[in-house]
Amino acid sequence: MRNLNPDEIYDQVVAIDNESRLYFDRPLSNIVFMGMGEPLMNYNNVLKAIEKITSPEGLGMSPKRITVSTSEYPNS
Repeated sequence: MRNLNPDEIYDQVVAIDNESRLYFDRPLSNIVFMGMGEPLMNYNNVLKAIEKITSPEGLGMSPKRITVSTSEYPNS
């Protein structure tokens, strides 16, 4: 197991956006980072991917439509 790099995260979002446009005739409206591991354990890569998703050169999605959910690991 390994953390995804920013381009891999972005590519997954683009693939889902493409499928949404194909099957539902609409783009993604929201993104939630959760359920596939702890996003904050890959913080820098998630942040870089979000920067690309929100950039005009990327998907141009509003940052207000992106949520990062954490399970809040306790300190050991």
